[in-house]
Amino acid sequence: MIRVVIADDEERICRLIIALGEWERLGVEVAGVAMNGLEAMALVKSTAADMLITDIRMPGCSGLELIEQVRKQSPKIKIIIISGYANFEYAQRALKDGVNDYLLKPINKVALNEAVERLAGMIRSERQNRAAMDASVERMESIHRLRSALISDLLSVNPPRADRAVLEEKYHFACGAGVFQTLVLKLDIPPSLEDGVIITAVREKAQAQLQEALGQFCVDAVCLPQETFLYAVCCCEAEALRPLRNTLRELLGRMQAWSNLYGDVSFSIALGPCCDSPRDLVESLAEARRVVAERLIDGTGKVLEKTVSGQTPQVKRLSDDCFRQLNRAIDESDAAGVAQAIAKLRQSVGECQGVHGWEMLEIVYEAGNLMFTRLDLPDKREKRDAFYRACDSSRSAEALFDVLSETSRMCMERMCELERENVTRPVRQACEYIRAHYDEQITLEEVSMHVGLNPAYLSVLFKKEMDEGFAHYLMSVRIEEARELLRESNAPVAEICRRVGYNDIKHFTRIFEKSVGVKPGIYRKLYG
Repeated sequence: MIRVVIADDEERICRLIIALGEWERLGVEVAGVAMNGLEAMALVKSTAADMLITDIRMPGCSGLELIEQVRKQSPKIKIIIISGYANFEYAQRALKDGVNDYLLKPINKVALNEAVERLAGMIRSERQNRAAMDASVERMESIHRLRSALISDLLSVNPPRADRAVLEEKYHFACGAGVFQTLVLKLDIPPSLEDGVIITAVREKAQAQLQEALGQFCVDAVCLPQETFLYAVCCCEAEALRPLRNTLRELLGRMQAWSNLYGDVSFSIALGPCCDSPRDLVESLAEARRVVAERLIDGTGKVLEKTVSGQTPQVKRLSDDCFRQLNRAIDESDAAGVAQAIAKLRQSVGECQGVHGWEMLEIVYEAGNLMFTRLDLPDKREKRDAFYRACDSSRSAEALFDVLSETSRMCMERMCELERENVTRPVRQACEYIRAHYDEQITLEEVSMHVGLNPAYLSVLFKKEMDEGFAHYLMSVRIEEARELLRESNAPVAEICRRVGYNDIKHFTRIFEKSVGVKPGIYRKLYG
């Protein structure tokens, strides 16, 4: 029997949860009821509870504090948060603290029992796994890996062309005499909400419900999650295809309601062509991957299943023109030209009649790859991966091209910064060298050799960045040092002349008077 503790500071809520729960059917026993957090902690420990249902806010110890403490003493306990606060920050914090589900008041009987049933199933599964022999557990894990490998292999560069016997023997996939259906479930999560814990929680819940839906109609089904995608291959009787599609639409409707719990998350399902032979699974799954991009045009929250293999006329010609313009702008480090080329690409592709979502995605990928290939940016791989993730999270053509525009803008800004740094770095190094060696007979040629540039080129850069020539800057540094020595020391003017790099005192005096307005001796009398 699975034991649950219920914790809420309102007695009527505790009674309501007890009344709504189908405990006997679910094989769950209410081990105790607590009216505050401290009492709940004691109950969980004394009853060795498997599950905790708690409110977020309670006297003595809040629900979030309770979760933290309970996790320390019972790491495997399953936790459901129930609260009247429909606030994503609470849900996010709770999920990070190890909550398994999050329900809102007023409590819904169906949602409560679904959550309890799911967690009870997890608890039983964990008990069975712990009780099983090591060899048996290893075999189960091996079978799971082999089943998941079916989809991995279908998505690989060299996919297999398997028959039914191979599916059953190699991948432990039961197919009988049914037909095959592939699908892709896409989770679109805004970058602002991207968090490994959140994505995993949403994906696991989606996978559990998808497998349950497929299990109603399929002889067998296997799922494989990858980032924000969930791939599935199933086998069912031909007459089950229509009700399966209807069930998938209902599933999407329920998933869309999760945005209240997890934030602005949306879902889409793309179906590949149904096939009679497993040898056609590669093309079917590839088509499903293309179809899922149609949400960029048709919108999310839908079951997409149209054929999109053929390329739209004119798209390649128009995009090639824009790419040539983009190439020229990148070569010339023309940020405005890059922005214009991408704006033209957005307009040209958007005006093409019947353009496919996958074509838009490929064009944006190509433009982004062009940027990252041509621009020598630091952390290029990380920036490119972030670009791909942002493209995958786009829910519309407009959002997709916004990602490209923003990425190109940031790349060009960074490239311009690097170019400015490349220009200013040798000038900065030259200034540092002058300040360190002003007391020596240094020349432009000597400084140029130090910074690794041609003297004429350094002279031009120096004048552009410092708004004065090399010789004038050297003189300014020397005179400034001479002024400080005249103010702060009693050294003779002749010695100061030598210490700042001049050998001729008359020349030094003339330059000093021209720069400061008075001769060195008078300057000392005025300011020394």
